[in-house]
Parts: sequence; C-alpha cells; structure tokens
Amino acid sequence: MAAVKIPIIEHIRELIASETGGFDFLSSLADQNKDWVFTKNLTAKENLDKKHHFFKPLVLNHRLLVIEYQTFRAELADDLARYIKNNNNVSDKNKLKEKLQAALALSIVLEEIFHHYLVVPTEWRYRRDRIKYKAWLEHHWEFKFSEQDSVKKLPIEAPQTSVTRELIQRRLNPLRLFILRLRRLLLLSAVVLESFPSFGISLKWVEQYTAPTFAYLAWLFFLPRLIINLSLMTKHLIGTTDEEKSLDFETRLYSQLSRRWPELLNDIAWFINGILVCFVLTGPMLPKAIYMALIMQWYDFGVAILRAWIEVSSLRALKMQYCEMQRKYEKDSPEYIEIESYLLSLGKRIAIEYEAIRVNLLNFFTLLIAVCLTLATFNPFIPIIGAAMAIAITVVNFTKTENLLNYRIKNYGNGKHIPKLPNDLKKPHDPPPINLDRQISNSSDFGFFPLNEQEDSNTSVVEDRSPSNGVVSQASSESSINIPNISGAMAGVGGI
Repeated sequence: MAAVKIPIIEHIRELIASETGGFDFLSSLADQNKDWVFTKNLTAKENLDKKHHFFKPLVLNHRLLVIEYQTFRAELADDLARYIKNNNNVSDKNKLKEKLQAALALSIVLEEIFHHYLVVPTEWRYRRDRIKYKAWLEHHWEFKFSEQDSVKKLPIEAPQTSVTRELIQRRLNPLRLFILRLRRLLLLSAVVLESFPSFGISLKWVEQYTAPTFAYLAWLFFLPRLIINLSLMTKHLIGTTDEEKSLDFETRLYSQLSRRWPELLNDIAWFINGILVCFVLTGPMLPKAIYMALIMQWYDFGVAILRAWIEVSSLRALKMQYCEMQRKYEKDSPEYIEIESYLLSLGKRIAIEYEAIRVNLLNFFTLLIAVCLTLATFNPFIPIIGAAMAIAITVVNFTKTENLLNYRIKNYGNGKHIPKLPNDLKKPHDPPPINLDRQISNSSDFGFFPLNEQEDSNTSVVEDRSPSNGVVSQASSESSINIPNISGAMAGVGGI
C-alpha cells in the first residue's frame, strides 16, 4: 500500500524548498525502514552546512510551526487513544505508524530549534513527546534507534529569569491592575461623596503615604521584564551557540523580535510614562498627567490593533498554504482527504487564537472608553462609571483569558496526553516510564498567550502561560496616580 503523505510534513518540505541550498532531511521519512536514521542524518558532521540551511526557514516560522505541531499532536493523541480502546485494531495501522514517525521527527526538529537555534534551554515539551513517540515505535513496531536518539532525563528547576517573568506576568500584573483601578475608583468616589466627609478625610490621609509608593511602582514594575528582554535580545543577536551563530543577523533579529516585540513596546512606553508621572509631571505640571493617560491608552489600543493584524494575517496565510496544497490533489484522493481532515483540526486550533485576539481588542477598547469617561468633567458621576468599567473589564479579561489558556492546555498542551504504551505491548526488561508531566510547563509560543522562557509562554501564551504563564499577554499596564489631595483625583490619572 502506498504511503499517504502527512500534511504537516509536506508543508514543512515546501518551506525548506523555498530556502536556496536547503537540504530536505524529512525526505528520509518516506523510505524509512525499521532502522531510524533521521536523527543520525541530522547530527552527522558532514551534513552541518545542510543542517543550517534546513533550519533557517523553520526558525523564521517557528511560531506557526508550533501551532501546526500542536494540532497534529492532538490528532495523533486521539488516534492512539482509539487504537488502545479498540485493542490495537485500526483500519490502517500503517498510517498510524507513519504519523508516529512524522511526530517523532517534528519533536526532534522543534527541540533542536528551541534548544540550539533560539536557545531556550527550559523548553522541554518536545523531549517529553519524543520519549513517548520513540517508545511506541520501538516496542510496538520494533524500530531500532541509535545512540543519538538516547534521551536524558529532564531537569525540574527553572532558571531565575523564568521564575521572575512568571511571577510578574501571571501573578502580580492582574493583582496590580485591580488594585490601581480600585484605588482610582475610591479617589473619584470621594470627590462626590460629600455626605461622608470622614471617608474623604481617611482616604486623603492614606493617600499621603501610598501615593509616593504607587508613583515609583509605575515605572519600577516594568524594569525587571524590560531588562530581561533587552539582555536576552542582546545575547541572542551576538549568538550563544554554534547553531545560533550560523544564522545570519537578520534571521536572529527577526526570530527574537517576533517573540518579544509586544512586551518591548509595552514596557518601554510605560516605563517612560512612569518616569514622567513620577519625576516630571508633579506640582503645577500634575494636570498634564491627564493627557498622558489618554495618550497612553490610545497607544495601547494602537499596539493591540497592530498585533491583531499581524497575528491574524499570519494565521490566515498558514491556512491558505494548506488550501493551496490541497488543490494539487483530486477531491477523492487520500491526500486530499488527509489535508481536509487536518485543515478542520487546524481551524479549531486557530479559533482559540482568534478568540484570544478578540478578547484582547475588547479589553483595550473598553479601557479606552473607560479612560475617556474618567476624564469627563461635566458630571462628577461619569468618571466613577469609567473607573468602575475599568475594574469590571479587569476581572472579565482575567477570567476569560484564564479559561482560554486552560482550554488550550487541555486540548493542545500537557492536558492532551500522548497515551503511554499499553502494558501488554511492553517488553519484560523495559524500565518504568518517566513521569514528565510535572517537569514541563504549559505555555504557548504564539499569539496573545504570553511568552515565557520557562516553557512555555504570549506562555506564554506562553505559553503560554502559562502561556506556563497563565493569562493572555496584556500589552497595557498601569501608571500611578500621584494625588496631593482628594480634589486633584482627576489630574492624577496617569494610565488605565
């Protein structure tokens, strides 16, 4: 029986063909016998130059490649689960073997990309999958693997930079946003609650001690992640491994900016805004902070629109590439049907990213309306409504993004387990399986799930995240309200 082409493998081969001088290591899968040679070919010294040409287009497209792999992995997990349920009896056992071969090759390629070309040493998701794919092929289809295919145990602890990013992005930022927006609501309420003078007096007394803290927090909060991103950008642009140095400067720059540009634009802008509010827009200049709040919210909304346009364009282009591939085959051919099935699965995966984009845009649009209402002076109750809207959207956005992240993890991340080899298929001398689920984080590496070096991820999202990181990456951040007295509450709005 002729082998059915795996859509994701064919798509990657087309990417490789677009790179002049590229060598298609994946072509060996078509003629693969029970001696696994893919890893051996990839690591051979004589193929070093070919390897770098092979990986360059994959590094440039690594974020979309993660989406494709997650979709394929989820399909394979379901196929293996049905295979076990039906007592190892499926209509096309050879097709399942080919999918496992493709999945093993993809996990090796992605691990190589993240560990050696992007140098994310804590990205262990693909090695976990690699162990399981190898077990299935080795023990159920009697594949033979060489020394290059031996997999070491994964470390458990994450580096301090990953812990810092996780703490800031997932844990502290939502709490910080909620506290700052609640503070604004209390300050604006004190202006109109004249029947409760004791409330205003108490709040004024608290403000004289807390206002300086919030003023410094407005710029100090963004400093750790900004320093981490800039230092990592510099390190990767110089190059830290032979594989990374083999990439040209433009490729290294693009691959790093594609992972970090939303965070860099967010942190640089809000860091500068925090410095201005804390040290420049004080005393007689304090009313100018009102205009800074409006400018920064428009800036956040503009960045969100730009990010949405980039992500949606990339996802649509990816789907169109598979549609173009499908048109090459007759409608009743096995290849056409296989691509059609994969396109349906890919559409469901992309729908999660689209929903994250919609949530992100709705968040920033609502915050923009909220800050406009907060700046209204013709009615003292309108600013209170705006401040209340900001608190409400904070809670809604956090809840929705957490749900999206958990859904992604459940269906495409660690929650979607590759079934372990059934006991009746194991050999008597097999060692007990390694439990890796607790050793690998759950971030995403695409879109609005946060990026996290602990992947994970963006992360995240970060994955993210997730991304891992836990919430959809929020490009907006808070500037502090530096208020000398209760009547100056409106002038102190420095960000939403």
